[in-house]
Amino acid sequence: LAPLDGRELRLERLERYFEDFITRTAGLPALKEERARARLQLAEITLAKGDPKTAAQRLEEALAYAPDLPSGPDLELRLATDKLLMALLLQKRNDPGASVAFETARKALEAVPQAEVDSDRLQELLAVLGYHESRLLAAEGKDALAYDTLRQSTEILNRLVAQRPDSVGRRAELAECFLSSATILDGFGEMGTAREVRARASEELVKLLQKDPGNLDLRMDLAGCYGAMAEAALLAGDTGTTESMSKAATKLLEEVMSQRPENAEARSCLAAQHSTMAGLLRDRGDAVSAAKLVDEGILLVEAISVGESADPLAKYRLALLLWQKGRQQGAEDKLAEEISLESRSADLLRKLGNSDYGLVRSEQIRRSLGYLLGDLGHAAQRSENHELAAAAFGEAVNVWSILNRERPQNEEYEEGLAWSQKRLKEL
Repeated sequence: LAPLDGRELRLERLERYFEDFITRTAGLPALKEERARARLQLAEITLAKGDPKTAAQRLEEALAYAPDLPSGPDLELRLATDKLLMALLLQKRNDPGASVAFETARKALEAVPQAEVDSDRLQELLAVLGYHESRLLAAEGKDALAYDTLRQSTEILNRLVAQRPDSVGRRAELAECFLSSATILDGFGEMGTAREVRARASEELVKLLQKDPGNLDLRMDLAGCYGAMAEAALLAGDTGTTESMSKAATKLLEEVMSQRPENAEARSCLAAQHSTMAGLLRDRGDAVSAAKLVDEGILLVEAISVGESADPLAKYRLALLLWQKGRQQGAEDKLAEEISLESRSADLLRKLGNSDYGLVRSEQIRRSLGYLLGDLGHAAQRSENHELAAAAFGEAVNVWSILNRERPQNEEYEEGLAWSQKRLKEL
């Protein structure tokens, strides 16, 4: 299907050809096998066109006429592949039927006799299925199951890539698995392991970039790896790695920005690197340069964070930068400015609400809000605004309580709740 993907005119001509063939030969029993094959090809063309409703209908018809085709493992593999493509299409359209479709596809793929088909291709399809299934599981909050599914997919793709290191498609799939695994590990609080996994992903992406140096999407993915590694290194106190990874990410992002200046993701990621480097410079005592970087980061995302159609990732990044600038003001005893900036940041995080936005999960947003409210309450307390302090600490207690219910026995969330309760009680 890959050569057909996106070629609308060719797909429409093929569609008309097979529809016409089925109609013209309807009364010819001798051509029932050819008609059955045409129905299957028609279903595959509709899948390639990205029309889930018609594709589901035509695939059902093709399966009904499948007994007219020569039976065997090759046909089983083809039909199972089509079921996987159907599931992927439903997932792409955010269709609630995607989960059931993946289960159907898995059963079909696992029923194909490996010894009688291209077993590597079959394993690759199962790995791709596992990767996409894990995304659904992660969206449902089933992180442990999602990670286990991803790990199995990663092991399969690792082996296949080792056998065929020139396979660009498999290497790209492997890099995606590593990146998704790292995101889930971050959610577990396994920062060190996530960092190692991102390092593996970056290795795969570098190899892909060597084959396709002009690919800006690959540069974005690699910059994302380096940026996340820089942030993790900063939390671990590894300032050398923080600086080198952040500079590598910034270089890639500036290359992307030079060709896609309005790209929201690139602007948000570059702003994130300004934030990371600002934190590093602040720790080194260079408050002036740190403040300048934060201001530059705010300018990068402020313009694309306004209005109903504003980019959610940019809004989240702007909230974090305003919070960072507020803390900088507070460190200079400019408490009114700190309260103003942190209040604005809290409003942005509240408006982002409980929804997932691709790279930013609702849990991550609420976690940030919990910490921010603690800082806001502390700033209000220092400025003797006890009403605002009580409101901030009280809301923080509520945020951490919800997070604790969703992820019981999480040490970080338990500590966040205990700290907020203590500050509220002290008021």
